[in-house]
Amino acid sequence: MQNGIFFSIISLVYCIFTVILFFSRDKIKTKETNVYGIILIANLIGILIEVFPATLAVRGIISVSEEVIIFLLKLILFYLVLWPLFFSYYIIVVSIKEKRILLLFKQFEIICALVSFFVILFLPINYYINNGAAYSYGPAANY
Repeated sequence: MQNGIFFSIISLVYCIFTVILFFSRDKIKTKETNVYGIILIANLIGILIEVFPATLAVRGIISVSEEVIIFLLKLILFYLVLWPLFFSYYIIVVSIKEKRILLLFKQFEIICALVSFFVILFLPINYYINNGAAYSYGPAANY
């Protein structure tokens, strides 16, 4: 098994255990715990997208069309934009209690996410495969 896939699979196992542990325990319902739960779910979805469809398709382990591979690579890029937005929102929620500032920051992050989604969706992306190693490049990846 290649190192990249191995690391992603180990990350997936760790993420699954963390999600199970977090959601199986009783906790105080606060904005912080809600945002943290969203971060955990987003991370799980991102790793699932990376490990199963994208990595397996790009490496030729499963057979899909080139359009599907490109779509999956763009989903990974969008996830890579979303995760820091979620994490920065979590930091703001934990450290700032003013509702007006939280609302402004949330609106700013929604706008950033939407702009990023459409930019990544419409910019072209390429991928390179050689001896089991694969990576994406091009305007969408550079963005």
